[in-house]
Amino acid sequence: MISENGQPAPEVPVTFYVHAARAQNVLVFEGGKDTAQAKTGANGEATSPRLVLTDPGEFDIRFTGSATLDDGNSIAFEGSCLC
Repeated sequence: MISENGQPAPEVPVTFYVHAARAQNVLVFEGGKDTAQAKTGANGEATSPRLVLTDPGEFDIRFTGSATLDDGNSIAFEGSCLC
């Protein structure tokens, strides 16, 4: 995450969500949940915890997340992959 002044934004809480196109809990974060929290590091990047595939096969995954900034504003992001 980059702040308004163009500098990396450290320690910003980020929530990751995973939504699989197959049955619930086929793809989860380590620990069995479909949401996970992290904070951005000194470089402004947050890393999702490890994902666990509980049923083999190929399917489309959509990742979404949000982060709340110190000033109360929030941002959302998303991505996808064919796994």
